[in-house]
Amino acid sequence: MAVYIVFILVLVLLANLPKVSPGVRDFLVAGISFFFVGLRFEMAYDWPYYKEMFDYLSQYPFPQFLRNFVAIQLQYPAELGFLFLTYVFSQVVPDYEWFQSALYFAFLCSFWTLGRAVGCKNISAALIIVHLFLLFTLEFSTIRQAFAVSLFNFGLAAYLRGRGAMAFLLVSLSLFFQFSALLYIGALLLAATSTKRMWLSAVMVLFLAFPLVFPGVILSLIPIFPSRIADKLVFYFTERDLDLNILEAIFAVTFYVLIVVMSFRVSYVWRRSFDPRLYFLLRFLLVMSIVALVFIPEHVIRNRIFYEVVIVFSLLAFSPYRIARSRYVWPVIAMGTVFMLVSFTRPSTFMYVPYQNYVVNSVLGLSGDGEDRNRRYRQLLEESR
Repeated sequence: MAVYIVFILVLVLLANLPKVSPGVRDFLVAGISFFFVGLRFEMAYDWPYYKEMFDYLSQYPFPQFLRNFVAIQLQYPAELGFLFLTYVFSQVVPDYEWFQSALYFAFLCSFWTLGRAVGCKNISAALIIVHLFLLFTLEFSTIRQAFAVSLFNFGLAAYLRGRGAMAFLLVSLSLFFQFSALLYIGALLLAATSTKRMWLSAVMVLFLAFPLVFPGVILSLIPIFPSRIADKLVFYFTERDLDLNILEAIFAVTFYVLIVVMSFRVSYVWRRSFDPRLYFLLRFLLVMSIVALVFIPEHVIRNRIFYEVVIVFSLLAFSPYRIARSRYVWPVIAMGTVFMLVSFTRPSTFMYVPYQNYVVNSVLGLSGDGEDRNRRYRQLLEESR
């Protein structure tokens, strides 16, 4: 636990260094984050599956990979884009950890690209908020989701800069790496086409999202989709978290309600100095947060939305729009601090404590205990059923 606290405190210090150019500050914060997160070793939840996929694909020459593609996808069900990307990296880098670090590098690049498009004045500080909320989930575990988020961030940045064709291409590509990116694309389309009146946007989102809460509505739409997409829809829209943690649900409701209030309040205060970029970002956060509130019982949906809401809010918080920073950032930072500290009390804390680093272990000749952690985690899952 101590190493994570030191990591956050060092970043806080660097992000607020006086008399240091933004370029140097960003380089230091991004570099340390890449070393700490991108080069983690056998930690968190999903790495055994992706490492096994990487090692399996590395043995195939390209013609054989194409001939056996259907069988490979049946063995490792994943979106087409991610499967091809994993194969390419398995042919050019020696270890899975190189692939993992490359995907995190892409995430950092997308975060800085989006930050510049938003007009964020301290992207390093915004990244710290992301770490508080997403370090053990999006950043440590869900690499497929993280890469889809990265592509969407690039696309959102292109849209904010008026590059519609590039935005369309990038956000569409994100679907080929994680189907849940459809949630982000839907929110983007609603935010881009809805009225400037925030309350009308909220009503429209509720009108469209609320019927989807009922499984019968989803099931009636399933036949029009291909089987693979249909399976995904069934999972995302009808799988309930049977062991729903009430405290987590209350935390999520509090967070999303805060974002909704911020969206309405900031749009009202800034109504006389209309800024299209600000209003679009507020509508985007509003749409995402309302959908998350509608689907609070569905932990998969609300968590997927949580990732992008945290990212956009963190960048908007340090943008030129000072009212957002003065009234809403500190409550969110407090919630993020509590969120990270509570993460260390979970029964599965051993999946990321103690911390392990690929470079450090390689230099010192140390072997990781990831297999043992994964075995303990599977046992924990079995006991909880």
